[in-house]
Amino acid sequence: MQSRPAPTYDILDAALRELEEHPELAARLRAVLGIERAPEPTPEQYMKVKQYADYARYSKSSIENFIKEGMPLAGKGTRRRVCVAEADQWLRQNRGRPEDDAASGATTDVGERARQDARLSSSKTRGKAKRP
Repeated sequence: MQSRPAPTYDILDAALRELEEHPELAARLRAVLGIERAPEPTPEQYMKVKQYADYARYSKSSIENFIKEGMPLAGKGTRRRVCVAEADQWLRQNRGRPEDDAASGATTDVGERARQDARLSSSKTRGKAKRP
């Protein structure tokens, strides 16, 4: 014969299921308990060197040269990452490029820039036969 879990277990299990199904209830519980959810880091905050080069519209070798000149960088070896906000600021101060983009109305938001690039690349391929 199997033993049943204590009634407390059933209550906690039911409460957890409710919290999973109803995020607004979970938010209320966090507020009552005084628990703040830690902000989740967005992938756009840090990029690999090649990703940042594409984002900033420089070649990877140019970014590597900027790093040698003092552009902020986090990590070492294969874990090197560029902090987008710090690197953009460094470029503004040392190269003037991201500021020029902002003055021309171009976006400096990584997500928006990616969407614009995707629209441009899809509009270039519309109506054209793809090469084999």
